[in-house]
Amino acid sequence: MAKTLRINLTLDEIELLIRTMENSSSPNILKKKDRLAVKYLSHVIAQDVINVVPLNVISKGISLLTGKPQDKITLLSKLSDLGLTPTKKGQLRAYLNGYIQKQGSSLFISETEMGIVVTVEDLNRLVESKIP
Repeated sequence: MAKTLRINLTLDEIELLIRTMENSSSPNILKKKDRLAVKYLSHVIAQDVINVVPLNVISKGISLLTGKPQDKITLLSKLSDLGLTPTKKGQLRAYLNGYIQKQGSSLFISETEMGIVVTVEDLNRLVESKIP
């Protein structure tokens, strides 16, 4: 029999939990943190994000996937320096495509386009180019 625990947490509490798990040295905890971060980002996209500035969406996604404080992520930050692995870049791309779709666009960021992006500024320009 599977053991399941359901608890209600606010988005802020989930974000705090993700950040706390980032400090773990256990690979198992870090894998769980990554899964929780992806679920969290998927849920955030389901919320009304129409009036959110793309840069804030980008920095929040990077922060949750890498554990870097959101206020330390600048336009000049290189994605590789922020700790975005290819897997995390893919998760960020999916998150941003959800945001772009929520803005009413049928365009999306391709894997190739994401591979070319070097800095947060490049990514911000790319996201803005996809929004009508």
